[in-house]
Amino acid sequence: MSGVAVVTGAASGIGAAVVARLERDGWEVVGVDRIEGPGIISADVTSEDQLARAAAGLVGRRVDALVCAAGIWDRDDDRYTSVSDDVWHRTWAVNVTGTMLTLRAFAPLMGEGGSVVTIASMAAVSGIPKRDAYTASKGAVLALSRAWAADLIRLGIRVNTLAPGIVETPMTEHLDGAYASSLPLGRPATAAEVASVVAHLAGPESSYLNGVVIPVDGGLTAVNSLVSVAPRSPMTGGGSHV
Repeated sequence: MSGVAVVTGAASGIGAAVVARLERDGWEVVGVDRIEGPGIISADVTSEDQLARAAAGLVGRRVDALVCAAGIWDRDDDRYTSVSDDVWHRTWAVNVTGTMLTLRAFAPLMGEGGSVVTIASMAAVSGIPKRDAYTASKGAVLALSRAWAADLIRLGIRVNTLAPGIVETPMTEHLDGAYASSLPLGRPATAAEVASVVAHLAGPESSYLNGVVIPVDGGLTAVNSLVSVAPRSPMTGGGSHV
């Protein structure tokens, strides 16, 4: 495959793995991240001005694939229905508004045959307790992506979404081995495994896929093993045992 691909969140995690995979497949990759590095343009996805400047460097060139991989999960997003305003707004600014601003900046450089890949989460289709801001934001990414799929197809641009489960990235480094071994395949996904699906969606082999969400979760949503719900206390008479 040859062409130009833009990848946000390119400095680490899934984004970095996508960059490596696309380059291996022959793409010319332009990375976008707050952390500047080789092949990476420094830009914050929450800043429309910074993204516009990043896109201006590509004016006159065609962008064949756009991968919106920038995203955050704040570890303070861990309270039932009482997440702080700061965490809520920051999570939505990066995950939702950042995804929207990325498309706004780079879609004008795309055309017939272009492919947009967004990164949601299994949280978008299967609720996760004590992750209110993250879960809601990824649900919004999925809904937004489907709206784009319906709208941009008139320009010949496809939009598809990944819904990863637990992936070995800095975001999940706090998880212990016991939890990882309890997953359906006995381990988390590697970022490279997620990147391989992104690469398929970005290229022409997925030319008839549009508006789909692909769970890359090792069967996690299928077997519903992420959320452990404590059994209700047995009821006797008019009361319950606590």
